[in-house]
Parts: sequence; C-alpha cells; structure tokens
Amino acid sequence: MADLRVLEAVKIVDPDTPANSVTITASGELTAILASNDGIDIGDVDVATLPAVDHEAEDDAIAFAISSLRTIGLMYGSNGATWERIATDGSGSMDVNVTLALPTGANNIGLIGGDEIDNAAVSVGGSVLMGGLVFDDTTPVVVTEGDAGYQRMSADREAYVVNRDAAGNERGANVTAAFELNVLATAQPGVNIGDVDVTDVVPGVGATNLGKAESAAHTSADVGVMSLGVRVDAETPLAADGQYIPMMMSSVGRLLVETQGGAGGTSETDSDPFTVATDAYVPVGGIFDDAAPGDLSEGDGGAVRMSAVREMYMNIRDGAGGERSANVTAGNELNVIASAQPGVDIGDVTILDFGVALTDADDDIVADSQTSLRTINLMYGYDGTQWERIQTDAGGAMDVNVVAGGGESIPTSPVRTTNSSTDTAAAATFSMDGPSADGTTTKVRGFDCCASVPIKAELQSVIDDAGTTLLVMFAQAGERLEWRAPHRNFYSVAHGSNGGFDGFRVVLTNLDNENAADLYTTLYTED
Repeated sequence: MADLRVLEAVKIVDPDTPANSVTITASGELTAILASNDGIDIGDVDVATLPAVDHEAEDDAIAFAISSLRTIGLMYGSNGATWERIATDGSGSMDVNVTLALPTGANNIGLIGGDEIDNAAVSVGGSVLMGGLVFDDTTPVVVTEGDAGYQRMSADREAYVVNRDAAGNERGANVTAAFELNVLATAQPGVNIGDVDVTDVVPGVGATNLGKAESAAHTSADVGVMSLGVRVDAETPLAADGQYIPMMMSSVGRLLVETQGGAGGTSETDSDPFTVATDAYVPVGGIFDDAAPGDLSEGDGGAVRMSAVREMYMNIRDGAGGERSANVTAGNELNVIASAQPGVDIGDVTILDFGVALTDADDDIVADSQTSLRTINLMYGYDGTQWERIQTDAGGAMDVNVVAGGGESIPTSPVRTTNSSTDTAAAATFSMDGPSADGTTTKVRGFDCCASVPIKAELQSVIDDAGTTLLVMFAQAGERLEWRAPHRNFYSVAHGSNGGFDGFRVVLTNLDNENAADLYTTLYTED
C-alpha cells in the first residue's frame, strides 16, 4: 500500500456536512476524529493526539463506541507481500519468531539457542540456551490443564522428575537412604529385561503375593510357592552339620521324618478296620523296672512295665476300681476261686483241669478214672427255703421222691390212640376219643397233633358223652403240638358205667378261615 504524503496544508471539505471537514498540515499531520468503517483503508495516517486510554476492568479489552475511536494501538508487520497484525498471547506478551541473526556488539542481547532445527542433526559449536528451574518445596504451585509453568528442582539444583504410566497416572519412585531404588518386577510376556542382580527382596504378603505373614489367616485361593524336596531312598546325609539342607522325600512323595522322645508316628481313625500288610503301626515299648517301680499320680502318663524277656505286666481292675493280680503257679496254671455273683451270668464255661486230685469220699464230687475233674454239671433244687444239690445213687441214677400219686415206675395197660380227619373245612372241628373207660380209672399221659393250617387243640374228660375241657393249646400251620402230663396221676379220672362214652377226648379246630385241611392227633392213656 502506498504512503499518503502531504507537501503543504490541504483542507478536505465535506460538502454535505462542513463540520466534518479536516485539514492536513504541510508537515503531514491530520487533524480529525476518525470513525471506524469496515473494509476502508485510508493508508498511513499520523495521529498527533488521541483521547485518553479507556480500559475495561474485567478483561482489559479495548472498547469502541459505535462511531468514535476511543484508544487503540495496532501494530502491523509486512511479510514482503501482505501486512499482518502482530499477535500477542492472552496476557499481552508478544510472540516472537527469531529467524535472522541477532545484532552483535553494543546491540548484542546475548546468545539464544534458537538456531537448531527440530528433528535435525545438532551442529557442533552451535548456540546453547541455558535454562533454570525453581527451588519450591514448601508450597509448590499446582498448574491446571493448558497452563505453562516452571519446573522444580532441589536445593542442590537437581531437577525433580516423575514417572507417568500408560494410563496417565503420575508415579513417584521410592529411593532408600542408601540410594537404592525399590523396584517391583512384574513379568511381562515376551519382555526380556536382561540380566538383573537382585540384592534384596521384600515379598508382599497379600492374597496374590508369594509371601505370607506368620500367623496370618488362610483364605481360599491364596497363592504361594510350592515346596519341593529331594527323593533319597538310601537316606544318606545331604549336608554337613550347620548347613542348609532340603527336605528328604520317599519314592512316593512322603516327607521323611524322625520321631524323638516318643512323639509322632502313624495313627489310625478310631473304629476303622486295620488292613494287614498295608496299614502302618507304631511299635509299643515298655520299661523293665522290677527293683523299685515308681508310682504315677492322677493324670500322669508313663511307660508300661514289662519283664526281662519283654513280656507285658498286667493287673485286673475290679468294678470298684481295685487293681488285682492273679496268681499263676510254676506249672503255668492260673488259680481261680469261683464265687457266685447274684444276677451275673458268665455263660458256658469249660474247666479243663482243677489241678487237684478228687475223691468221692463224701459223695459230693464225681471222680473220673484219672482222679481229676474234667467236666462237671451240678444240679440244684429249691425246697422253698434253701437250695440243695440234687443227689444220685451209687449207679448214677437220680433219687426221686414222689410226693403224691407216685410210686409206680411202669405204666399199667398203656394205650396209644391215633386218628386223622381229611379235608376238615375251615373253622370246622374234628374230635377223636380215646379207649372207653366205663367202670375204670383212666390216666391221660399226653397227646400229639399237627396240621397244615393253624389249629386249636382241647383235651376233654368225657362222662356219658359230655366233655369237660381240661386244657386248651394252639399250634401254627405245620407246627407239631406235643403235650405231656407233669405226672402220671395229674389227670386221673374214675368213670362209671353209663350209656354214653366215658374216657378222654381230643378236639381239633381248623382255625383257617378259607382253606380245608387234614388234621392229625395221637392220644396217650393208661389204666
């Protein structure tokens, strides 16, 4: 754009509004009030005076009236082709791009390291820009997003740095007083960090750490390091005394341990079966102490005593808690005194030898040909007051005292009467009479009966064909019913001479409600 030059005073007249006329002096000064007109360039104008500067309190912006210029200073620069307004930042500082060599000599403002090109090789001997940092440990100022700020350093002029992770988090690194950097090594697949000398490791104790704190509670899914041992079949030493040594294992992975002081060993669950040649056991030892065995106090544990030939000593403890020893003779025979205990049944006992010669001097003991008792059974009877041993005669026959109705050892005129009934209907009866006893005294000794169904059996004494029931018995299907009189005179009846039947009768009843059956019976009588 060409410059407007004024050689002598010129007055510019506005024909419509003479008050808007302006004058330009010969020295090029314009006396006028300029109004803004967008898009109009009036060239270079020397303004002698301007109104006072009008600042806005809030943002220092320059305010314009609609038709009058308040106060502005616009700075332009030409790039050789066009004019551009010189820019500043938000605080009013001018942006400068140094592209040419700075003046030297009296006008030299110092060396500025601005002659190196980004992403290009550095020229040796080029200018270097010295930079400084701020020591600010007391109350360091925090910058917000988009702010510029100074970098901090220590009192020893060492710059502070901080690590920034992939997620944008700023992390500081801990360095000990011994100038050691604490590093947590995390394995990364495919990443080889080379050879690292680790002089000290402080493991974590969390659930996913390999280390665990002593006495800490176990939680399911905690991780750790599996402990391994060395298989040693011959159990030879793996290290010298005072040296570290690995744990020794068997061929199947069992830890080899040595029990001392009577502790340890294997165990079995109570009441579980023991498997021969498979389950392990702990040998039990004792102490040979016959000279002066020591007594234990209540609650004490102790070793059991044994003989010189390693046989365990034993005492029998009675119901009252008393400890009793049993005497054994030199012939290895146990002395036993058998005492009757009311209400105590020890079952069947076979005594092989009493160990003493027996005699029959008082007829109380039976001696065999070897003069010693082998097996005996003693029978007692009770007379209502006391018990007495049952006796026999010299031939071994039992003495019997028939209190009443006895005295005859051989029955007189014994008679057996047998009969049966075919297809006796359900709930029907069948009667069988014994021999007729008209004018005689008849004794009944017993009867038998059976059937394929449940039955009821009645024994009757009959006079003139009228029966009187003496006893009633029952039997299950297929069961044989046998009855015998306690004594031959138990049922003894004198019969007269009557028109009807006199004697004994057996009456059987089929107790099955549906099925007919054959009934069988036998009656035993005598005169």
